Amino acid sequence: MITVALTILAFVSAPIRSVQRDFVDRVEDNTMYERDGQTESFRQLIFWNWKAREGRWEVVAWCKVDKHTHSWPVVGGRLFQFRSRSGRRHEVFTGQVITTRTNYDPEIRDRDITPQKMRRGLWGLK
Repeated sequence: MITVALTILAFVSAPIRSVQRDFVDRVEDNTMYERDGQTESFRQLIFWNWKAREGRWEVVAWCKVDKHTHSWPVVGGRLFQFRSRSGRRHEVFTGQVITTRTNYDPEIRDRDITPQKMRRGLWGLK
């Protein structure tokens, strides 16, 4: 009886999941360059979902690639892990990854269609 009580107490007092998990239709690994096309400005992951009714892709969220950003192949797709500005860990699964190199920011361009306040965001990030 004491063992059962201690087990229940340990389960109830366990910290809430420290990793926020989510799914998106596509992740864009984007490297943005200065206008000269040679100088790398920054690298980001842009999380997209397909809007079937509108027939277009929509930005869900984005994160800057840094030393806390990792990805692994998994069955059916790829898993990305990163830390938000607040330090919270996130894992995002996708079935599709594209790599782009641009001299403009695709995430900012999408704001003309879907303002940041209207985006779904990732679980625990918005």
